[in-house]
Amino acid sequence: MIIEIVKNNEGFLYAEEKNQIFKYEHDYQISSYELVNNIFVYTIKNFKNKIFHSENSKLEKFDFKCKHFNKIEYSSYNLLPSEDWHELIDCWSCHNNEFASVKDLKIKVRPKGLLISSFFLFINKSDLPECCQDHNNSESFIQDFKSNKTIKLWFNELENVDHKKVIFDYLFTYFKYNNIFIFKYKDKIYEMKFFYTLDFFIINKNQYTKSMKIGIRENPNLYFKPKNNEFINDFYIEMIYNEILYLDIEILNYKTGFIFC
Repeated sequence: MIIEIVKNNEGFLYAEEKNQIFKYEHDYQISSYELVNNIFVYTIKNFKNKIFHSENSKLEKFDFKCKHFNKIEYSSYNLLPSEDWHELIDCWSCHNNEFASVKDLKIKVRPKGLLISSFFLFINKSDLPECCQDHNNSESFIQDFKSNKTIKLWFNELENVDHKKVIFDYLFTYFKYNNIFIFKYKDKIYEMKFFYTLDFFIINKNQYTKSMKIGIRENPNLYFKPKNNEFINDFYIEMIYNEILYLDIEILNYKTGFIFC
């Protein structure tokens, strides 16, 4: 069972069985309920349990380890701009596109530095742990980048990464500025619609978390830009699809669900 707390300690409780709610003791009042596609939806109020999560989910420091579980040392890092940033270049200028050359700049990482995106990082090859310097003794998880001095590592090629949190942080930020996320999974194009953020309580685990309520549906008429594969790989696309906690309830022809970390 899960509780969706929308505002002022009011929200909805979802249960598969009508009497399931009496197996757990929690301080709330039920004002009404309805049966929707075999899911009992209870409207609750005066939910008393204390919320303790932080509003900002994003990590402020990074503790990456290589595939051999050795720490990747760095002295500084910078966050890369979001995808499609180059499409905004024309908006920066009121003259004759004087910033066009910015598109052709090559990524250069400072010594002992990292450039970090939502799902990957750039690092100088010389700054990798010693265990990763010999390519002959390592798996082919390293993708050489441009000059071969700077390489791109997807987070799933590293250790000590909370992939579920990576996904949540990305979508949490993405939906601040966008309402629809389009992705391709197993040759099908899906659109994910953002409804709202909420407090989320999993009753049987006694666990609070920040969550987003979303809708998802297949839409073959949408255009998926192949270039999107440059900033998010198949590993994270599959996680996004599979980590959704689906409800057997539709809103606006979207199958609804929750994403949480």
